[in-house]
Amino acid sequence: MAKVSAAGTLLWEQSFGGTGSEVGRSVRQTSDGGFIAAGSITSMGAGGVDAYLVKTDGAGVPQW
Repeated sequence: MAKVSAAGTLLWEQSFGGTGSEVGRSVRQTSDGGFIAAGSITSMGAGGVDAYLVKTDGAGVPQW
């Protein structure tokens, strides 16, 4: 996940998984300035492809 300014400058970037594939499907900004992202991941979980849902603060730090 990354946040860029209106001018295209990278403000921050954050990864959440391990060595496998992570595919983001949807990201929404929350009312507190953070983000909720959903997608699929192969680097964690029960094996194969698993779903993930992560909530971050406005700086991309995971909250849950």
